[in-house]
Amino acid sequence: MSGTDDVPRHEQCWAKTKNDRTPGISVRNHCLNVGWVAEALLALLPARLRERIPNCAPALAALHDVGKVSPGFQLKIKLAGIKRRKTEPPAS
Repeated sequence: MSGTDDVPRHEQCWAKTKNDRTPGISVRNHCLNVGWVAEALLALLPARLRERIPNCAPALAALHDVGKVSPGFQLKIKLAGIKRRKTEPPAS
């Protein structure tokens, strides 16, 4: 048995949980949502301020939770008793 047998695929990693400690939103969907919100917020800024922010800012914001797909974080979730779904829910 290798050390990666219990490591979930990235589609099974969750960024947020519900109050009952069940999966709420996947890391993938959470990161997409954050990137879209960052784009929307940037669009509201005055042009002079917006031009000072790098074009990659929404991507950087979207990547803020990418560490949650690491084996170490997934072990932390397992030890905390957070339940894990077997597959990615449909995108909404």
